[in-house]
Amino acid sequence: SWQRGRSRSEEEDDEASTMILAWLASGIGWILSRFHPEYIMSCLLASTAMFFLSFDLGLLSWLTAFITGSSSFMLWFVVPTFQESYPKEGYGRKKRGEGLSSPSQPVKGELRIDGEWLKDSENRRVLLRGVNLGGSSKMPVGLRTNDASGLERKGITFVGRPFPLEEADEHLERLACWGLTFLRFLVTWEAVEHEGPGVYDREYLTYVRDVIRKAGQHGISVFVDPHQDVWSRWTGGDGAPAWTLDAAGFEVSRLHESGAAFTHQHHGDPLPSMMWIPNHMRLAAGTMFTLFFGGRDFAPLLTVEGKNIQDWLQEHYIRAMVALAETLRDEPNVLGFDTLNEPNLGMIGWEDVRRKSAYLKHGWCASWFESFQLGEGKALAVDYYYPSYVWNGKKTLNAGRVRAWREGRECVWKQHGVWDVDERGEAVLLKPHYFQEVRGRKVNAMGDYFVPFLRRFMTAIRKASPGSFIFIDRDTDFEDPTAEHCPRFSQRSEGVEQEQEQEQEQEQEQEQEQEQ
Repeated sequence: SWQRGRSRSEEEDDEASTMILAWLASGIGWILSRFHPEYIMSCLLASTAMFFLSFDLGLLSWLTAFITGSSSFMLWFVVPTFQESYPKEGYGRKKRGEGLSSPSQPVKGELRIDGEWLKDSENRRVLLRGVNLGGSSKMPVGLRTNDASGLERKGITFVGRPFPLEEADEHLERLACWGLTFLRFLVTWEAVEHEGPGVYDREYLTYVRDVIRKAGQHGISVFVDPHQDVWSRWTGGDGAPAWTLDAAGFEVSRLHESGAAFTHQHHGDPLPSMMWIPNHMRLAAGTMFTLFFGGRDFAPLLTVEGKNIQDWLQEHYIRAMVALAETLRDEPNVLGFDTLNEPNLGMIGWEDVRRKSAYLKHGWCASWFESFQLGEGKALAVDYYYPSYVWNGKKTLNAGRVRAWREGRECVWKQHGVWDVDERGEAVLLKPHYFQEVRGRKVNAMGDYFVPFLRRFMTAIRKASPGSFIFIDRDTDFEDPTAEHCPRFSQRSEGVEQEQEQEQEQEQEQEQEQEQ
């Protein structure tokens, strides 16, 4: 703007005005965050009274001063006596007498499913009112998301997430006071099993039980949410332990640099908004979800401890949640368990790996085929969108040409013949429709891969914690047409379909043995 003819002094005046406005806004924010509105209004009215008294307007000055002064007195001294949940000791506590209370939520066994509704013993529809508890549970205690410490994997603990046990009563009392008597209680797979496969953090399990037990004492019921976002901390979100990526062959320290993931920890601040979501379409998270839900069909050569990686991953995840369910089975205020927050089926059902996402046009946008090449150490210029859907040219990923895979391990999709490298060192796509068909049949992502996981999870949790409701998160892939409807099935049909599933699993195992 200075080059268009404005003087430097005008530019400096604008900067000074901007600074003053920023200080003013900061001051207002400081006041609003530390004083209740009635106290602020009282001060303003008192100032108004003094203002009118400073002018000799006769009766008008005295009348206006009396009205504003009286209002100021009422706001400062009288109104707070009616706001008995306001004292400095903390919300949810009265100055005298007992704290405010809300009706307790139903406990296990007092609710039943009737069509689309939950109903109580008197056949009334029940609306569960509550909050998510809480976002801090996604990260170990003491770690940050905006620096490299947020990727630490040794010596971590989740004990104290979402808050220290000694502070639980204060938070839970507030929630009960506000009528928020149902909690979506977040846990992560990593929190339970971070030390290694089959090694459970018993101290954390006990801590979770103690917090939930305290919630019950305040009349608050919960359902447990095994939470994840784009698979793990090392792939841009939270959820799974690092050793799951090790098992698939990834080198977690190079995922961001290679373009296989985008992490706040490596990028630092300032962080472009919502950059974590496109990790669904990047190599690391996309591969892990594909292996978790469909490894038997799409990566039959990838085995861990003698089992296909799909069975190995699901077995460890479900057993970790069973350990939690067994710890909580005698807590009456635990109504049930979610299956997995915002699951994604990765590449399963993707019609052509050369096609880019039609929806996740945000940040660096590579096709699956481009992601395969990036993971093997190739630098590529890919489309860049920011803000969402606004194309901002192409930007290079993996300028350092590092591999996302550990030494001695090749890309799992190269291993299975989806693509290869020719004699000139150029990537060649061999099976563009690899994830759309299995043994000559077009896959149904939800029916063939997601529902079997649901049944396996439900069976195990209900055995560990009888009477628990199962809350289902459907596949979050907007481009999967089979995800339009969440699966429905009755208690009666479960047994029959479980037998059919077991038969299918046995047939698949026999086919794999014959192929080997």
